[in-house]
Amino acid sequence: MILAASVFLIGSIINGAAENVWMLIGGRLFHGIGIGFVIQVAPMNCIRDSMELGSQSYDERSHAFLPALCHLKFFLFFIFAGVLAISTLLIYFFVPETKDIPIEQVSNFWKEHWYWSRFFSNEEGQTA
Repeated sequence: MILAASVFLIGSIINGAAENVWMLIGGRLFHGIGIGFVIQVAPMNCIRDSMELGSQSYDERSHAFLPALCHLKFFLFFIFAGVLAISTLLIYFFVPETKDIPIEQVSNFWKEHWYWSRFFSNEEGQTA
């Protein structure tokens, strides 16, 4: 589990320091490897219990929801509301609306975005 957490942390560091698209892809690759390690080394009783739950998928949320609900009671839903609000703000600021923009001009639109413009190349072939 420590190895999986370390690999996942390496992926997070790479994504945080990404200067181009290939670093983002590499970071996501490390994230996937870390999650794969966790799934492979999880105790068998956790896997068995998750299969018995049926409708819930095998991930961190389904294993943490019931104990968190017992301890936090209704406050847990405020936490989910906060996560939803933060996700909404991130999408609002980082995924701009491209409606009514022709497909030929979408790449130019992304190049002018305040955040995503640093991942595009300049005329000389250097990243911004």
